[in-house]
Amino acid sequence: MPALESRSLDWLATAPVRIEASRDMAVGAAAAFAVIADHERWPDWFAQLKRVEVTGAPTGVGGQRRVTLGGVVVDEVFIAWETDRLFAFTVTHATRPMAKAMVEALQVEPLADDRCRVTYTQALEPHGWMKPMVPVMRRTMRSMLTKALNGLEQAARR
Repeated sequence: MPALESRSLDWLATAPVRIEASRDMAVGAAAAFAVIADHERWPDWFAQLKRVEVTGAPTGVGGQRRVTLGGVVVDEVFIAWETDRLFAFTVTHATRPMAKAMVEALQVEPLADDRCRVTYTQALEPHGWMKPMVPVMRRTMRSMLTKALNGLEQAARR
């Protein structure tokens, strides 16, 4: 599997392409994070994911997992893990990489009345041949993240 450049959480702020979606949820931060941290449940709320398999430690910085998205398989390493608050990873390998580097983060912010806001951010550095597709990719990925956050809230309410 081809390697991508591993990046730190700080790279989110300076990545060439950044896509973000947020949702205020009628569940507490702990309930939302519990679903996020349950790797095998991701396909239940993130429709594009077909399978998630833990390949290293299941929690904490340095943990690893393999994700299948249709015909693409990616390996991820956690670069941030703050229970009930932050879950982030860098993609280290992909069967068909469209980017040189990619980081994703889910930030969970407690709100009043046992509610929370979850912000899902994807940051990437596309290969040169992908640059003309960035505007379409932004719309597609933002829509995908919005739907995933809707699914996350439904899963956390069950």
